[in-house]
Amino acid sequence: MIEQIGGPESAITESGTSFELSFYVSQDDYDNFLATYKPGSDADWVPESERKNPNGTTIQYVVTELNKGWKGPDSWTVTVSAKPAQEAVFNNTESNLADDYSGRYFSGSITLSPNMFGARKASQTDQDSTLRNVDNNFCVVGDYVYRDATNSSKGSPNYSRSPFSNSSGLSHPEKYIGQKYAVTVYECTFHRKCRLKSVGEFCGINGSISNTELRPHDWNTSGKWRVVPGGKGQQLELLHDNNGDAWVKITRRMIHAPLNLLWDEEKNGGEWSW
Repeated sequence: MIEQIGGPESAITESGTSFELSFYVSQDDYDNFLATYKPGSDADWVPESERKNPNGTTIQYVVTELNKGWKGPDSWTVTVSAKPAQEAVFNNTESNLADDYSGRYFSGSITLSPNMFGARKASQTDQDSTLRNVDNNFCVVGDYVYRDATNSSKGSPNYSRSPFSNSSGLSHPEKYIGQKYAVTVYECTFHRKCRLKSVGEFCGINGSISNTELRPHDWNTSGKWRVVPGGKGQQLELLHDNNGDAWVKITRRMIHAPLNLLWDEEKNGGEWSW
């Protein structure tokens, strides 16, 4: 299965205009997909209107990189990037990129949605039925109520849809529902001497990290880190060194669990493979 997501999107920077096109790709069809959209291939999907110079000549766009993110079991979200051929860079003057790596932290946020607690916002019907809210008071429209709330009991949290393994350990969970918390996002970049298609999926919670210099804090506490979802957890770029050998520049992103929570391995794609 190869399914295009929307149409080409453009980005204009100081260095020129680039385009991206995204797809859902099954594991079985990934080799066929790569054969069509491999770096260096003609990006004939760039809109024809964007491939015309004012003098009438045609600008050739080529695929420069693929960003491959986990979508689900045996499937990927793949974003293909393209630039004008004269701007594309495929070679690197270094002959050994293994020592070229980096890591950085930046800030993000996460909202603990009512759904994670088995709660929802009360409706007018709930108010008319005098259901109890999560604070055990009679609810009004907009209050949070648990799914099993009645007019005599506030009910109890249901964590079956929570991405965390230890949500039930939160004391007074009602005070966390719908709240936004700052989290740390970690991004690291390194190089591997291989072909693009040999880099496996990157999804799940923290497992091993082969390069000790790239390990973030809490890396050995199972469940504290999870790959950033939505196809943004891994970015791959094919390079060639001055010997003509292929390298893949790998950028990986992960998010630290807030509070004392731990990401659930089963609900987040298992344990990552580095």
